[in-house]
Amino acid sequence: MNIILLDHTEYADKFKDICHKFKTTVDVEVFETDSKFIDAALGTDKIEKANAVFINTSIGDHDFTSLVYEIKEQLEHTPVVYLSSNIPEDLLKIYFIDPYFKPFAILPHPASEEAVLRILEQLLFLQSDGNRYFIVKNRKSMNMVLKTHDILYFESNKRKVLIHTLDDEYEMYTKIGNLQTSLPGFFLKPHNSFLINMYYVERYDASSVHMKKGITIPISNSCRKKFTEKIDLYLKSAKNDTLYI
Repeated sequence: MNIILLDHTEYADKFKDICHKFKTTVDVEVFETDSKFIDAALGTDKIEKANAVFINTSIGDHDFTSLVYEIKEQLEHTPVVYLSSNIPEDLLKIYFIDPYFKPFAILPHPASEEAVLRILEQLLFLQSDGNRYFIVKNRKSMNMVLKTHDILYFESNKRKVLIHTLDDEYEMYTKIGNLQTSLPGFFLKPHNSFLINMYYVERYDASSVHMKKGITIPISNSCRKKFTEKIDLYLKSAKNDTLYI
């Protein structure tokens, strides 16, 4: 796994030591300023190989919001984790005005070994070969191969299933019930007509799930108990020192 860390403090060395304790090899490249990161990484193969970017929110030769936008333009589908001793106003602006730019998670700075290892576990799961791809089988054209993490949700539509991704929409002739067993465990069923990617869930209430990009999915009475048990178990696993959004 390849990690990029933007951090100008002594914590960078500790972060690298923690990553070296993970069960698989983690290569960490540290940039002490965002300018060095932009000059050395953006627009090169180096950035494309990153599995995640961790950013100390207090770093900055640039406005932090501008930095995040620039990074996300290059790393649209790469998880970004914020390391923050507090939540600055710029972050709140991103949360409430432009939710598309929300990070994968927020950890306190400095983050504990337990918290970092938990995030690495999540990242490894997302990128494991067995859970990485979904094949859209099409009768009239070539099959499409999608990354499962890019899929927001599946929606039943008569004899077809619509596949909604971050960037597009696809369809295939199948049933929702036939898909769930072949998908990673982070796809949950709040309704018999939907399967959703829980990593894009922002919140839920008794009747609906609210996801990124302003999407609302209904929760049916028949699916509510099992769905809420699973999503609550995931949220509780984050404990108090990790904020998933």
